[in-house]
Amino acid sequence: SGAEAALRRQNLKKALAYLEVAGARSFDDPKGHERLAHLEQRAAQPHAAKRSQLRAAQGYLRSGQVPEASTVLKQLLMVNKDCLEARLALGQIYEGKGEIEEAVIHYVEAVKILSARKDYGGAQELLDRVRQLQRVKNVLEGDTEIGSRILMTPEEPSRT
Repeated sequence: SGAEAALRRQNLKKALAYLEVAGARSFDDPKGHERLAHLEQRAAQPHAAKRSQLRAAQGYLRSGQVPEASTVLKQLLMVNKDCLEARLALGQIYEGKGEIEEAVIHYVEAVKILSARKDYGGAQELLDRVRQLQRVKNVLEGDTEIGSRILMTPEEPSRT
C-alpha cells in the first residue's frame, strides 16, 4: 500500500542518515560504506552510491583486502560502466597482480571515458601506459626480439 511504501522510504532515509554519520566517524570502515552504498542505490541516489562504493574499495585497499576491493569495483561497474575511478583502480589492481591483459582492458575503457570527456592529455598518457604494458607482456612471454629492442636500445622518434 501507499502507507507502507512511505514508511519504507522514511526508514530508508533514517538508515541512510545513520550510516552517513557512522561513515563520517569511521571513514576507513569499508563494510559500512558498502552498506551505505546499498541503501543509497535502493533510495535511487546513484551518485551517492558510487561515492560510497569507491570509499569502500579505498578502505579495502588500505587494509590490504584486494579481492574485496576488486569485488566492490566490479559491482560498481555493473551499475556504472563509465566510472573512470573504478576502471583505473581495477587496472592498477590487475597490473599489480601481473594480470596484464585484464589491466589493459580496464585502461582502454578508461581511455574511452577520458576521450569522451575531451581529456586528450590523460587519454594519451594512459595509452602510453597500455603500450608499455603490452611490451612488458611480450617480453614476459618470450618475444626476445622485442625484449632485446626494449631492454638494449632506447626508442628513437621516427623521422618522417
